[in-house]
Amino acid sequence: MLVLVWLFSWLADVLGLFTGGVVAVKSLVGSEGIRWAARNAMLSLNDVPWGTIMLFVTMFAFLNGSGLFRVVCRLFTGCVLGRNEKRALLISFLAFTFYAALICVGTVSPLNILLGVSGSLAGSPLICGLPLFSFIGVVAASIVYGFMYGNYRSALDVVASTGSTFDFFIPALVALIPASGIMPCIEYTGMLGIVGCTENSIPFVADVIYLIPFLYSVLLRVLENGRQ
Repeated sequence: MLVLVWLFSWLADVLGLFTGGVVAVKSLVGSEGIRWAARNAMLSLNDVPWGTIMLFVTMFAFLNGSGLFRVVCRLFTGCVLGRNEKRALLISFLAFTFYAALICVGTVSPLNILLGVSGSLAGSPLICGLPLFSFIGVVAASIVYGFMYGNYRSALDVVASTGSTFDFFIPALVALIPASGIMPCIEYTGMLGIVGCTENSIPFVADVIYLIPFLYSVLLRVLENGRQ
């Protein structure tokens, strides 16, 4: 995608393609574009939400390592679950439901500790910390399933089970390096008007680009579990 952006900028600037003479596009293929790219490469990397992405990767690692992700995939693909799987899945679901109830108490009870100062969800601790709250709930449910099903026998098993999942996501993490330059390049060249992206939608589009390799990796794992 990053290579296509560079090529697109050259075609639009030098050959005047795609723009119809209405949008002025700066080419990245040239001395000025290369100097800009060199100066802004590290700034682009810093814009990637590495922390949030690693949080979700770790969450998926627990989900997958415990066996909960596999059994959920089998459940939704119509596979018959064993008695032990059903029991562990039920207890895991109850644990997650209890955690969700605690979150609800923090929002609807008189304490309202997870609501904003105005008493609403806008800018509240719940919304700001939603990735973390999701992480805690999913990891807790995964650990409960792992122990109930028998995949875990000690805390060392819990940690060790996440190793293979991190290896699985290494290609996606590597893909973030070139992906981090896509949106800055589109902004610099002035191609926002061509691709129909407004200033307000830039953060959302950037997050989608960053997540594409991870969603692709998860999809592969879902298909793999479905076949099993």
